[in-house]
Amino acid sequence: MDSKGVWFMKKSFTFYLCLIILVTLLIFSQVKWSVDLPNSQSLVLTENNQLVKELSGKDAQLFLLQLESTKPYFFNNASATDQPSNPDRLLVLEVEEETYYLYEKNQKTFLMKPYQYTLELPSNLDTILTN
Repeated sequence: MDSKGVWFMKKSFTFYLCLIILVTLLIFSQVKWSVDLPNSQSLVLTENNQLVKELSGKDAQLFLLQLESTKPYFFNNASATDQPSNPDRLLVLEVEEETYYLYEKNQKTFLMKPYQYTLELPSNLDTILTN
């Protein structure tokens, strides 16, 4: 191989390597690890129309803070429904004027804001409720 061929191979290798790095950075810049929830002073959590928890002040803020950490997800995981379909366990979370759903399905825990997003949480419902 002559020197022009080697030069061309080095340049094309460098180009493709830069392209791969740029695409990788673009993809990982879109990965999110948390969700923004309202900074509320009170919340009500119910299951089957029965009160499970009613928190206010710092307790409410700490409860919401633990829900903000999610498993990694790309872009915006849009939710096209107003409530979860066929969950194994369903809790309704009322924060200010907004409704969220905490639910378990197939041994996974999710947080859903209707028509906005559905995100998988790293903890199960029992762990979330006892914290």
